[in-house]
Amino acid sequence: MTAPNPLNVTYAAHTQAPAPRMPASDHQVSSNRHFLHQSAPLPPYPTHHTQPGLAEPLQRTPGRALTHPSIPLPAYGGFMQTHQVKNVQVFTGNADSKMLIEDWIRDLQYLLEAVELPMHLRFSTAVRHLGGEARKLVLNLPPHDQTPEKAFEELRAEYGDTQGSLDPLADFYERSQRSGESPCSYAIALEAILRAVEESQRGGRPFPDRDCKLTRQLLRGLIDEEVYTRISPMKPLLFSFRELQTQLRNLAKESKRF
Repeated sequence: MTAPNPLNVTYAAHTQAPAPRMPASDHQVSSNRHFLHQSAPLPPYPTHHTQPGLAEPLQRTPGRALTHPSIPLPAYGGFMQTHQVKNVQVFTGNADSKMLIEDWIRDLQYLLEAVELPMHLRFSTAVRHLGGEARKLVLNLPPHDQTPEKAFEELRAEYGDTQGSLDPLADFYERSQRSGESPCSYAIALEAILRAVEESQRGGRPFPDRDCKLTRQLLRGLIDEEVYTRISPMKPLLFSFRELQTQLRNLAKESKRF
């Protein structure tokens, strides 16, 4: 048997190759596209590009603010509402009132320190918590004296204890935290007593060791053992009294006793 000639095999392969396919007509192309569209529809194109595991971004509705239920709306002026911090009663100065002016001043100072209002709102906040003759007394202050400190001074002079103390500084060192009084309120009360001493004995000039006096007396008179245990390791004598008050407020927020 004779072996096939390679040239003949190559020639036969070329001559027997299938004819090239002609391009499909427009009608056939249209039919094929229609078939693909019917059998395997494409997924819609995403309108938002999000990473796996992340929710799609919220869309703003025209004319409507975007809010979140867990984030409270800012209060008037961008500050916390005063009733959210402490319920300060209205002081009227009436004879039948059971509230002492020193207690009212202490509570209002506590509120002003906690909310951290700007200076132009501090006086108006004090006025809103006054009524009757006490309110008229404060509103009659000259414009340059319309500050909480001047208001407290006038109210003390009008409604304070007329007998006074023989030794106000001794009263300061004898003052301890009272039952039901928060550490924050106690700190404010101490500062109010020492400020009165400075006004009466030093013409309003602060003691050189003012922060040290306040901090030592606060630690000495504090009856809240939990707060004392938390404050002591912080070396509070190295703080200013203002910084120590900030630490007390932070602890109060943690324990929800603010």
